[in-house]
Amino acid sequence: MKIIFLIPSFSAGGVAQASIYAARAVAELTGWHVTLVALHDRTTSMRIQDVRTVALGLGVDSPAAEHFLTWLLGEHADIVISSDVSVVEPAFPYFPRSACHIVHLHDSGRRYRSVVSRYAQFIDGVMCVASHMEEIIRKETSPDKFSGTIGTVYNGAAFPDVPDRVLNERELRLIFIGRVDPLKGIDDLPPLLRQLKKRGRRVHLSIVGGFDDKLFQSFKRANVESWISWHGQVPHEKCYSLCAASDILLVPSRHEAFGMGTIEAMSMGCVPIGYNFAAGHREILEHGHSGYLLPVGKLHLWTDLICYLDDRRDVLISVSRTASIRVRNNFGLEVMGRALVSFLNDAYGEFLASPHCRLPGVPSRQPVNALGISSAYRMLPASLKRRIRRAICASPSLSIYLLNR
Repeated sequence: MKIIFLIPSFSAGGVAQASIYAARAVAELTGWHVTLVALHDRTTSMRIQDVRTVALGLGVDSPAAEHFLTWLLGEHADIVISSDVSVVEPAFPYFPRSACHIVHLHDSGRRYRSVVSRYAQFIDGVMCVASHMEEIIRKETSPDKFSGTIGTVYNGAAFPDVPDRVLNERELRLIFIGRVDPLKGIDDLPPLLRQLKKRGRRVHLSIVGGFDDKLFQSFKRANVESWISWHGQVPHEKCYSLCAASDILLVPSRHEAFGMGTIEAMSMGCVPIGYNFAAGHREILEHGHSGYLLPVGKLHLWTDLICYLDDRRDVLISVSRTASIRVRNNFGLEVMGRALVSFLNDAYGEFLASPHCRLPGVPSRQPVNALGISSAYRMLPASLKRRIRRAICASPSLSIYLLNR
């Protein structure tokens, strides 16, 4: 069996990391010929055991889909798994008839999942990273329009060994991991620390993933800037060590399809706190046992909980251990790999029994706006887009509603 995973880039955040783990797991469990393809990278030093890595160096211009299709036709793949590859979507109807095409959805946003409805007659399966996404896809697709395989395969990871955790009696160690972006709820952090300071608590917050000057100024105004360590973007292995040295993972995100950072932090005994809405962390953790889910927008409850865990270190230790055990038992590389192989076998079997439509020829060279973003918005300066996101995300309830419709 010849399997091809398609991703935008080897540096494409959670999509890339999840796909790297998936390709590795399939290769280790099956012995199939597995290739991981980065569409936009020109070169790569990426090495994955038993996995062939390819950098196609495609641009974002209109011939990209045609160039990709030419490459794909020479590969003679049995299964193609595409993840967030909007630039080559025009090639989907022209994929080889012998290849089962599975769309791997890593984001539950409407503009991402709309690929299923746009190309329903040409794709053979939809694989979601969480069941809340699968529920949406099933509601939006009818059997007469899409008869392929739909299912959920949770992401997984190859976790390091369980660390020897040592509590810091002087202060609680908090950590935020992810894009330093309003969509990730970063603007909840200054008022949270301000409330903790008013309660006489001493905490330290590590921010991993970038820097934001407006956020820094907010910390300054709250007089807690000395409590912050900015780590920027760090190697993946470094994230694990930072989580092992932290007590609580803050997940104030307004939109979280799965949460690779959450399972990686939990594996190291870091206790997650997030908002309770249809998101990946609601499926990853069990409230009160391996983490906490709090009502949307009720930041004072985060303060109460952190103070409680500061006072009750025995509870913190217990939840920490349970968090690590839960993700290692349910989201490890082998568990994910077996679920993925099972899904691929099912989808490929259905494909052989009833292959979907393919068109002859090559895709037209038309400008692509596969994500469905309005031309006016795309033309806005990055700084203005960020201000718009910040304004919307200032209200957790409004932003979660808009981003998760």
